[in-house]
Amino acid sequence: MKHLRRLLIFVLSAGLSAWAQAVPSQMANVQLGNGLGNRSGSGIQVNYAMTGTGNHGWNGYLQFNLGVFPSLTPAQVQKANLVLYLDSGGGPGTVSLCAAATAWSATTITGTHVPSCVAGTAINFSVTTAQLASGAFVSIDVTSIVQSWYSGLANNGFILSGGTFGTNVTFDTISNVLGVTVGDSPVLNLVLQSQGPQGPIGPQGPAGPMGPIGSMGPMGPQGPTGPQGPAGPAGSGTLYYNQINSIGGSGFSTVDGLYYLPAGSYMIWAPTEETGESSGAPATCIWYLNGGPSNGGSFLVPMGYEAIYSGQDSSYGRMNMFGVVTLTGTGYNTVVTYCGTESSSGVHFIGQMFALQLGNLVQD
Repeated sequence: MKHLRRLLIFVLSAGLSAWAQAVPSQMANVQLGNGLGNRSGSGIQVNYAMTGTGNHGWNGYLQFNLGVFPSLTPAQVQKANLVLYLDSGGGPGTVSLCAAATAWSATTITGTHVPSCVAGTAINFSVTTAQLASGAFVSIDVTSIVQSWYSGLANNGFILSGGTFGTNVTFDTISNVLGVTVGDSPVLNLVLQSQGPQGPIGPQGPAGPMGPIGSMGPMGPQGPTGPQGPAGPAGSGTLYYNQINSIGGSGFSTVDGLYYLPAGSYMIWAPTEETGESSGAPATCIWYLNGGPSNGGSFLVPMGYEAIYSGQDSSYGRMNMFGVVTLTGTGYNTVVTYCGTESSSGVHFIGQMFALQLGNLVQD
C-alpha cells in the first residue's frame, strides 16, 4: 500500500531521539550523451546500456533541502535512509548511488552536461526480479553522505545510475496530487540524537599523592639498520572497453570509441583489422580526443598519433595502436578511432578499444 508523504515530520521518543523526513526539492532524469534535457515525468529511469553512438544509459538525480531540518552536527545524525518506490517491470540488476560533486538544476541539466560523483561515496544496491514483479519500497543507508553534508561538503544531492549491464528500473516521483495518493515520491528519513540540557558539574575529587620518581636508566646502544624491504605490488587500475564494432566504406569513419572516461591518464590499445583493400592506397587510422586531437587541454603521447595498416595493396591487414593519453575535460571525455582510405574499394574495418587508467605519470 502506498503511503501519504509530508514535507517534514518529527517524532520524539522518550526524549532521546527524533525522526525527521523530507521530500526532494528537485529531481531530474536524463539520457547520457543526449543533448535533450530533463525528462523525468512521473518516474526516474535508471538504465545501464552499451556505450556507442546511439545506445546510452539513463541517470536519475535527486536533491533534498536540508533547511527543513533543524541545525545539526554530523554526530546528531544517527541514521539516514533514502527510501524509493520501485515500479513494476524492467530488468533486474545493480543500481549505484553516490553524492553529486557539482551543483545542477532540473531546468537546465542535459545528457551532455551532468555532474560526476564525489570520490568514495558510491553505494550499490540490488534490484531483484521478485521486487520488479509487483513493485516494492527500497531503503538505502546514506548516513555517511548526509553526515558529510553537515561536515561541510556541499549538498548537491544524489546520482542514481546503472551499476551492472542490463539494469533497467524506474522509481516513482509523484505523490499526493490534489490530495489523492498517485505514487510514492522519494523521501529522506533521518534519525536524530536529541540533546537535553547539560547537567551540573560534579565536585572535584581529592588529589592523590605523588608517587616517587624512579632513577633514569642508561641509554642503550643504537641498533643496526635493518635491510630494505621488498617493493610493494603495483597499484590497481580501472579498465574501460567497448564491444567489437564493424564498419565499411571509403573515406574516414568512426570504427570504435570510448565515451565516458573521467579525467585522468590512460594507456590506450586499439586493435583493428582491415579487409578488402586492393586499390594500392594505404589504409590509415588516427585518434581524436573530445572531438579533436587536443580539445579541452587533453593530449596524446606521441602527439597526433597515426598508424598505417600492414595490409596496403593486399586483401587483409592488421594494426595495433598503442599510446598514452591524458584527458582533462570536465565531466566525461571521449577517445575515438577514425579509420579509412582515399578510394572506395570495398574496404571493411573491425575494431575494439581498451583504456587502462594509470596513476601519476613521471617523465624520465
